[in-house]
Amino acid sequence: PLATARAAIEEALEQPWDEVMFDFGEIAVSGERFVEAARLARSMAQARGKRARIAIQSNATMIDEAQADLLAELEAVVGISLDGPAEIHDSARQFRSGAGSYDRVMRALALLRERSVPVHLIATIGRHNVDRHEALRAGNPFHGRPDARVNTIDGEPSGQHLLYERAGL
Repeated sequence: PLATARAAIEEALEQPWDEVMFDFGEIAVSGERFVEAARLARSMAQARGKRARIAIQSNATMIDEAQADLLAELEAVVGISLDGPAEIHDSARQFRSGAGSYDRVMRALALLRERSVPVHLIATIGRHNVDRHEALRAGNPFHGRPDARVNTIDGEPSGQHLLYERAGL
């Protein structure tokens, strides 16, 4: 409930930092509750002379024009799961129908890019791509750009991940 979110936001804003990040995870499952909590965090931070950074992680399959507009309004930072080029990504990330999600992810990236929403890509490394490093890198829309970077993140509970980030997307 919003009361729980308010209490957590209040406690975070009591910390001595000028900027506090609120990571909401996958917004597709929280819907309007995300919008309420994100706007509340921003207004409470502003009232205290602080900045609230809104961050989400998403598979991006539900990001449409309205959500992209909202994320731009909130000045959110968006982490999107993309496990490589279409054939690799779609082998692991399918809908119940069996169709892959790559095309929807690419559409979401385009919508966010049009609105200058900062994006970083997260690739889960598993059986579907562990031996395909070059294809994974080549399939990354940020690969080869001077402002792109690749970080290996170890120790994740679900296995090893690569984080692809392009600042200022």
